[in-house]
This record gives sequence, structure tokens and C-alpha cells, in this order.
Amino acid sequence: MTSPPRSTSGWRGWYDGVFDLTDHYPAAVRRDQQGDLDLRQALLSVSAGALDMRLGRQQIVWGEAIGTFITDVVNPKDFREFVLPEFTEIRIPLWALDATYTLGKDLVIEGVWTPDLRFNRLPESGAEFQFFRPPLPPNVLLQGEQRPPLTLGHSQGGVRVSYLVSGWDFALLYYDAFDPTPVFWRRQIGTLPNRPPLFTLTPEHPRLHMLGGTVGKSLEPVVIRAEILYTLGKVYNAASQAAANGVVRSDTLDYLLSLDYTVFGKLDTTWQLTQKILTGSAEVSYRGAVQGRVSSALSLRLATGFFENTLNPSVLIAVNVNRGDYRISPRLDYLLTGALTLTVGADIFAGPQQTLYGQFAHKDRAYVEVEYRFAPRHRGR
Repeated sequence: MTSPPRSTSGWRGWYDGVFDLTDHYPAAVRRDQQGDLDLRQALLSVSAGALDMRLGRQQIVWGEAIGTFITDVVNPKDFREFVLPEFTEIRIPLWALDATYTLGKDLVIEGVWTPDLRFNRLPESGAEFQFFRPPLPPNVLLQGEQRPPLTLGHSQGGVRVSYLVSGWDFALLYYDAFDPTPVFWRRQIGTLPNRPPLFTLTPEHPRLHMLGGTVGKSLEPVVIRAEILYTLGKVYNAASQAAANGVVRSDTLDYLLSLDYTVFGKLDTTWQLTQKILTGSAEVSYRGAVQGRVSSALSLRLATGFFENTLNPSVLIAVNVNRGDYRISPRLDYLLTGALTLTVGADIFAGPQQTLYGQFAHKDRAYVEVEYRFAPRHRGR
């Protein structure tokens, strides 16, 4: 049976008043981050028996991790405020076709195809959360970013198969796409008058093949989850000058183990272990932070609610085990109405400069947000 097509759309607008209070930031940062009006969703949905199709601008979520992305590989990310906003705000929507076919009650096959080539949005130079990069030597020239042209052959897509058995929710996935984060290729173009070599440094996006899976199960009183992803073709900037073109291929394994537990029926806790394993032995630079071959991280999220969940305090604590850098993010959400939310929070970072959180050790912040949703949220956790 075919259902009538349904269409939905959604916009997001925001304005950051800090740029009116200070002239600390360069003009390029002000233009990039002071405000925005963005089409977040424009969907045409069609159902025909066991087949459901969604065509349009959308987010396609394949992962459930907190504070990091493992199998959440379809949408590129907006890192202008690091990973501090909600993930629904960090994901950059894509124009895509998302089709799911249900076999019986427990087997679902999902296919995704998109010709929309978008990449991670990174902070401008001088922004609050600009990623750390060492200064370039005088014999290195930074070139403009090289993005693949928009052609049918450069389309991106993949498939996800999920199966529910005895309460266990299993899924396998494959996704073929360009790396959304640019990698800097070094090439010699000549020599300077005093004979040192002259290089260019060009940001490019190699093609990746990603294989992964997820599993989840509710075992009262806990919920356990796991995600794993193996990325073939991953290229990193190498710390060693001996690496050809300043890069090294290092196929990468990422995984997480997560456990949810509610203490005394009031305090929700999420415990999470993540680990990244790089093939080979060279140290690499990952998003501006130097990483070893194996890196591990622990995170804990605590949350509860008062007054019928209109007042919701929470805190996220994340620690990178290898280098000791960490993040602590407390926040308090007050639902004034179903549509209007007042948020007060803070983000605190510490650690060595060339680490994921340590690069922002002098960027601790406190903030106040007012959010209005035209589609009111329900009062419940």
C-alpha cells in the first residue's frame, strides 16, 4: 500500500552577540560566526509497502556516541565551535536519497546516495576554537583547498543492514566518501636563492572506504552499546619529515564501548570508552593534535531532571588517557515553555598544547543561550 507523499522543512537561525561586545576577532571570523540562517531540512517522504524513501536535505544518523563520532559517517560536521554544540547542530545536512526496505519484522536494509559534496566546516584563522597548527617555515607556501568537482562519478553513498534478534540490535554498514577533513600534501616546486627547497602545502580530500557495525541491548537495569569502524584509505599528516609528500596512509580502526545506567531511578549516567588504532608506526597530526599509534579516551555524562523535567542539570567529562588532556562541560537547561529554553553552561579544557582538548586550554568559557523552537519539544528525558 502506497501512502501519500509527505513534505517537511526546517530552518535554523542564530546570532552570537559576543561580536558586538568586543573587537578581539578578525573580520573573517565575525563574518563566519556572528550569525546564520540555514535550511536544515527539506524532505519529501514516500512510503510504498515495506519501502520508505526520503529525498531532500537531511541528516542521516548511523551512530549514537557522545562527544565523538564513530559510525556517524554520512554527514560532514561543523567544527567552528569544536564539538561543543548538540550533534544535531554539528551535522551539516546533505541533499540525499535515503531508502529503507523492511523484510519481515526484524531486518531492515537502508541505502544512501548523495551527489552533494560538502566537507567539514573548520574555524577561520583567529577564531575562538581554531585548531592548533605549528607555524609554517618560510620555505613553505600554503595553497588553496582542492575539492573534487561536483560530478556523478564523485557521488557518495553506502548501505546499512540492521537486524533485531532476542532484543539485540545489530547493524553492519559500508560507506564510500571523500574524507570530509582536508589533509595537507607537501610538494617541492623549486629552490630558494640560498638553496633550501621551496614547498607548497595543499589541502586535499582523499577517497575513503568505511566498514563498520553497531550493537545495542537493554539488559535491565543497564543499556549496553558498541560501535566499530575500519577506514581504508585514511591519510594523515606525518610528524616525520621523511614521509613522502608530508603524509602517510594509515588505515584506522575506531571503536567504542558504552553503558547507560540510572542511579536510584533519578540520575542518568553514560560511561564510554573509545579507542583509535592507526596502522603503521609513524606519529600523525589529527585535527591539529599530535596522536600516537593508539589513543584511548574515557567519558562520563551525568544528567537528571527536576520539577517535571523542566529544570535539567547535566555534566560531560571527557579525558584522553594517553596525554592527559580533558574537557569538563556542566550545563543547566530550564524549559520556560515547551518551545522556549534558557541554558547556562561552561566548557573547561586542560592539557598539553598539541592535544585534542589541550589546544584550547586557554579557551575556557561560560555561556548563556536562549532557544526558541517553533515545533515545541516534550518535557521528558
